[in-house]
Amino acid sequence: MTEGGPFDAGFPAAPGAGLWRGWLRAWQQLWQRQQRHLRDSSPLVLAGFFAVGVTLYFVPPAEPQVQPALIVLALALAGSLGLFFWRQWVRWLGLLPMLTIAGFACAAWQASRLGDHLLDQTVAGETVTARIEQIVYRPDGPRFLLTDIEGEDPALAGLRRAQIKWRGSGNSDANETLATVTTALLGQQVRWRLTFLPVRPPVIPGGFDFRRQAFFRGLSAYGYSLGDPVVIGERQPSRVEAFRQTLRERFRRHLQGDAAGLSTALVVGLRGDLSAQTQAQIRDAGLAHLLAISGLHVGMVSGALFFLVRLLAALIPSFSLRLPSHRLAALAAILGALGYFLISGGTVPTQRATIVVVLAMGAILISRRPFSLRSLGFAALGVLLLQPAALITASFQMSFAAVLGLVVAFQFSELRATGTRPLTGRLLGYGLGVAVSSLIATLATGLFALYHFQQLSLLGVIANVIAVPLTALWIMPALLLATLLTPLGLGLEAVPLWVARFGLEALLGLARLTSTLEGGIITTRVWPVASLVLAGLGVWGMALLVRPLSLLAALPLALAVFLAANHEQPRAVLNAQERLLAGAAAPGPLFQLGDRPPGLMVAAGGDFAVEQLERLFNLSAADCPAPACALGPQLWISTSTQSAGLLCQRGDSSRIVVLGVAPRAACASEQVIDSLAFSAKALGVLSQDDPGKTADNALELRLESPETRRFWTASEPR
Repeated sequence: MTEGGPFDAGFPAAPGAGLWRGWLRAWQQLWQRQQRHLRDSSPLVLAGFFAVGVTLYFVPPAEPQVQPALIVLALALAGSLGLFFWRQWVRWLGLLPMLTIAGFACAAWQASRLGDHLLDQTVAGETVTARIEQIVYRPDGPRFLLTDIEGEDPALAGLRRAQIKWRGSGNSDANETLATVTTALLGQQVRWRLTFLPVRPPVIPGGFDFRRQAFFRGLSAYGYSLGDPVVIGERQPSRVEAFRQTLRERFRRHLQGDAAGLSTALVVGLRGDLSAQTQAQIRDAGLAHLLAISGLHVGMVSGALFFLVRLLAALIPSFSLRLPSHRLAALAAILGALGYFLISGGTVPTQRATIVVVLAMGAILISRRPFSLRSLGFAALGVLLLQPAALITASFQMSFAAVLGLVVAFQFSELRATGTRPLTGRLLGYGLGVAVSSLIATLATGLFALYHFQQLSLLGVIANVIAVPLTALWIMPALLLATLLTPLGLGLEAVPLWVARFGLEALLGLARLTSTLEGGIITTRVWPVASLVLAGLGVWGMALLVRPLSLLAALPLALAVFLAANHEQPRAVLNAQERLLAGAAAPGPLFQLGDRPPGLMVAAGGDFAVEQLERLFNLSAADCPAPACALGPQLWISTSTQSAGLLCQRGDSSRIVVLGVAPRAACASEQVIDSLAFSAKALGVLSQDDPGKTADNALELRLESPETRRFWTASEPR
């Protein structure tokens, strides 16, 4: 007889039976909630497996062939279609591997379509014909993006785009008109005498790969001018690009200095008018996300248009009673988001935000309730289908991680507003919400920031409490109104720009003040790629698991930090191509609050390379006081062949790393490491061959650049 049944004799239940039934019932309810959550967020599941396939594309040392990948994809697609009429879990077993293969094939297809377009050698003094596609402004002058490049040198045959710095001509009149003539050159066919330079490979082991980034952006080379461009064909520029340049010109006409640069960065995504010092202050203050046009900016524009249309409809009762004003407002928000996407440059965060806004407002149009994770999953799929390589960029990872962190964090919140609160309560609640959101976004993107930039600002949580409301309620509405008034050509944009100036100056002052505070920045050394993969899996799993299972996502995050802490650090770095030689007696700390401690000795290297080295070791750099300096009792680095020979003649077991060719008559091959020990296109890295050994002579040379060929690897030294 069952307890509580019609024939229950009233005997007491077995000890612990009620407890076990309670646990079983709780787990059944948890599993049901997990299944519903996975169904609701299925696009995010699909996007995750697609991203796994894209990641696998970057693993092989040699370039994968696209044809076999497409054949395997066709077979996987046929297999998944064959399983479509089976049970649900069987369908998923066929669909998920197919999406992984699709991600791999899509990335291989994108790379194959771009082709081998990177320049591998310097082409000096070549007269070419090209079209000026875009103008990018920098504090030291404009950069011209050239397409349709034609010249006599065979090395220029496969170039897609090149970024050229115009040095101006020798006379002062031409230099004075440089700032005003650039807009007129937009879209024109020109003849120009230029010097083309290849994109540099990574400077340090584990450093940023500039060639890979340039390859997927379609940028083949950099260069500079040896004269002025001559227009040989009149062509109309893109209307969108022309409008972007018009907005920049109007903003600079009515605003001055960094206020003008900040306004163009917020509206059209051109940051070059901001000085390098101001950009560093904004970054150190934790406000760099304001310069990256993302969900905050697109949400402000679309939200302002949505509520403006609703307000206007409410003021005209006859209009709002006859027409669905909420659908008209949603349509206006969609058009505003798409327009902002076009004039802002269409970066990855902007793509994600625009897709989410279009899906959310589209749900309003068809009277459906948008689900955050579903919209975000569709946005991720859309971005990865169009640009698979965007997955490995910091903007994609940090943008989606921030939104996922906010969605997951607020799912844990059980607070619900009850009743009507006074104005002061609403203002305090808004400020608290901004602070909490900033903290959550900082935590969600923290590991990604530490991996990509080796630093994380803690001051942003405080600064954003003021910066976000200031941007949302003052700056962006004024700039939006100025943007809408600019096409009229009546100069009416001057009034909203005058209003925006005070907010822009306040935001710049806040960045200056916050960046001067000490101890607000966490620095770290370079992390392994495995830490980045684990961080991505942790954030993805946290979004897909319901509470309290989402706490399990902390395991891969903790493992990512553990791998970073135990990642092998080099003792010395030798790069003959970049004229770089540096090292440290011991690796720097994994985390450092404030300034990096000293300990890095630089024998040779430019400012850019030294900055990269400080990030690699998480140590501040100092110059070698002599042609040779010691990194330990038996390890020396030297830039002088003569000094290396003298060190070798001492007769001890010291290891010497020399930038150049060591004298073989004085130095044994096993004692010295010089530029002959490796290929000119590789990085020489000294590391412990056995982590248990501590002697400096227990070191081995490791080559960081593989000999195998990918589209973005350099085939010849510069």
